[in-house]
Amino acid sequence: TDQNDYLWNVIKIENNQCIYLIGDGNFPGGRKPFIDKYNFLTGTKERIYESNLTDEQEDIMGVIDIGKGDIYTLIQSKNKYPNFYLRNIFTTTLHQLRHFNNPFYKLEKVQKKILNYKREDGVELNAVLYLPPDYDVNKGDKLPLLMWAYPTEYKNKDTAGQNLNADNDFIYPFWGSPLYWVMRGYAILDNVSFPILGENDDQPNETFTQQLIANAKAAIDYVTELGYVDKNKVA
Repeated sequence: TDQNDYLWNVIKIENNQCIYLIGDGNFPGGRKPFIDKYNFLTGTKERIYESNLTDEQEDIMGVIDIGKGDIYTLIQSKNKYPNFYLRNIFTTTLHQLRHFNNPFYKLEKVQKKILNYKREDGVELNAVLYLPPDYDVNKGDKLPLLMWAYPTEYKNKDTAGQNLNADNDFIYPFWGSPLYWVMRGYAILDNVSFPILGENDDQPNETFTQQLIANAKAAIDYVTELGYVDKNKVA
């Protein structure tokens, strides 16, 4: 329907008249969870809870008792390891349920930036840039860049341009992630958009090579213009 699309199930039906729905809205830092009470007899909707966190990411993981307002959530930030919390949406109280330590604590001060830019044909692209903890963005030093991308086929520009990267998501490297190299003085460009677009009767692979090059060029040109990387040292 709009940016506040409901993500998953009806969580309660009340008196055969009202239902409670959970969804996520989008804001510059990422996702903003909410709960709506919808009266399907009158067609009216009431927002009974919306996260007010701006520097952290909250995701509603489940409902304990919606009548009492008890839910449990997962809260994280780019440098704060995800942990579970008990929240009451009516009193706004928050109680931490688990205290998991950050196993990647050496990456806590890594700098993370969500980048949005365009391909030469106007297709919206995005990526996540990581810079070393001690890197001074104002000095203008040029870093070597490791870039990770994987081409994905799409049939329209709007879908291809969707940004699924969130600024407040925890920096969570998997076993084969290039992110570890940020501690060795590299800039890392991760989750780089590499759409291979085939609109209408065109098939994506008809221009695969051209689009592959256009995607790479757009990403490298953009981070070069920001002044962070050496364009001649990109892998």
